[in-house]
Amino acid sequence: MSDAILSAVGVTYAVDGAVLVDGVDLEGRRGELIALCGPNGAGKSTLLRILAGDLSPHPGKVVVDGFDTSSATPAELARARAVMRQGGRSDIPFTASAVVEMGRYPHRSDPDASRAADVRAVRVAMERTETDHLAGRIYATLSGGEQTRVVMARILAQDAPVVLLDEPTTALDVAHQERVLAEVRRIADEGSCVIAVLHDLNAASYYADRVVMMAEARIASTGTPTEVLRSDLLNSVYGQEMTVVEHPTRNCPLVIVT
Repeated sequence: MSDAILSAVGVTYAVDGAVLVDGVDLEGRRGELIALCGPNGAGKSTLLRILAGDLSPHPGKVVVDGFDTSSATPAELARARAVMRQGGRSDIPFTASAVVEMGRYPHRSDPDASRAADVRAVRVAMERTETDHLAGRIYATLSGGEQTRVVMARILAQDAPVVLLDEPTTALDVAHQERVLAEVRRIADEGSCVIAVLHDLNAASYYADRVVMMAEARIASTGTPTEVLRSDLLNSVYGQEMTVVEHPTRNCPLVIVT
């Protein structure tokens, strides 16, 4: 019997005859960080939206923390998974702390939840993402990178067993990319299943337990970074010459565009 907290079986999705995801099977377990990689148009973001329950596969089935996404209520999905979507709204007229507190809404029906617990969760989430100094700022006035970090804080506050991230390092400088990815790794280490769309292959190599490489709407390869990030596969999938060597300071493969 599988111990997966997220399971996708035979997931397919098409729009106007164009197949965007084709027969994908995927499982995710608690404590695991999975990097979804692949070239533009490979189906990564569409697959993530299917896993989140934003899109319904046909055919196929997705179960997240025991909930079938095709029949789960919004409240059930909100308790089961937290999502960072690509191209989210940037004009939200609330303070950063209010946006982070939105992550606590799924817990309002929990009899053990309290206002003190919500306040504590928001405070800790903003400290961990280095956004506590932005608490009183209006979200719409923040830079793109600051907004990304505030959304990351909301996800932390939500405390869901499954976390789905679509390009979580978009608009971040190098230092904040590393800090956010380290936080993503920490979320997995604390017991959540994290699936993140990452374009940076070296970030995937260092931080992920497993890399799922997509190409032409299908999974081309899945395994550890060492198993997947091979020059022959990367050259084929991306149509770009790449060399893979051992990282000089980190115990993982290093991908070099040649």
